[in-house]
Amino acid sequence: MEPIAYGPHRDQVADLYLPAADGPAPLVVVPHGGFWRAEFDRTHARPEAQALAALGHAVANLEYRRVGDGGGWLQRCHESSSGS
Repeated sequence: MEPIAYGPHRDQVADLYLPAADGPAPLVVVPHGGFWRAEFDRTHARPEAQALAALGHAVANLEYRRVGDGGGWLQRCHESSSGS
């Protein structure tokens, strides 16, 4: 899966999971947990995103800048809004 960029930083990306059915689907935006620390990224939210897509949702599994890499709680809030 190739991530979709929503900003200029390498961590401002999202993985998009689509449901199997054709046609419109509700979008679920998943800003992963991880306490804003650099060692935690969107990979641990993949099973959740895959499960939601299997239930018929389009899912954007967002990455964002974390502490130690130019981010923190405030940047996460702004970037989650931009990624949506």
